[in-house]
Amino acid sequence: MKLTKNFTLEELTHSRTAMKKGIVNYPNESALSNLVNLAEKVLQPLRDKLKKPITITSGFRDIILNKLIGGAYKSQHTLGEAADFYVIGMNLKDVFKVIIDNFEFDQVIYEFGWIHISYREDNNRKEILVAYKDNSGDIRYKPFDNNYIALKDYII
Repeated sequence: MKLTKNFTLEELTHSRTAMKKGIVNYPNESALSNLVNLAEKVLQPLRDKLKKPITITSGFRDIILNKLIGGAYKSQHTLGEAADFYVIGMNLKDVFKVIIDNFEFDQVIYEFGWIHISYREDNNRKEILVAYKDNSGDIRYKPFDNNYIALKDYII
């Protein structure tokens, strides 16, 4: 099922873990509507602007799947509001900057080899975070101050 010109429901629900564990990773009506919004308002416009394919590494996650892979308790992935991705042939920092400067979003996180983006129909927080590992190896998030040059300081 096509959500936009370049994004399908299949790629936004695909999970090798779900397949291995026999989990049906299919969104309910509300989550499907949210996935359509995410694809129409952020993913497709970003692809059109960059003129490069976007590789989705994680989109919608069933609650059981989300727990199994260690996702956040209230992950927007379970609501169909979030996707993780990268763009082949583009520096992640450049993609991050394009998103911040050009798109409406709820949350964008510069993670470890991918970007997490979320979109809500209403009340987008425009929260910008960077993931890092603390001294114990736990993943933490800190606000990004919009200083693109300092981004290198956040990346492990």
